[in-house]
Amino acid sequence: MDEPTGNLDNDTSLLIHELCIDIHKEWGIGIFLATHDMVFASKMDTNFNIKNKRIIAND
Repeated sequence: MDEPTGNLDNDTSLLIHELCIDIHKEWGIGIFLATHDMVFASKMDTNFNIKNKRIIAND
C-alpha cells in the first residue's frame, strides 16, 4: 500500500491501522506499505527506512 492514511482524518487513520494489524494477525498475511506516518510505521513488526533510493536502516 502506498500512503494508506495519507489524506485521512485521525479517526479514519486509526481504523486503517487497526484493520491492517487485524488482517496480519488473523490471516497471517504480510503487509508491505510506504508511509510517512511514523505512528503507523511503529506498529509494524519490521520497518525499513529508505533515503535516496537506498535502505539506510531497518529495525
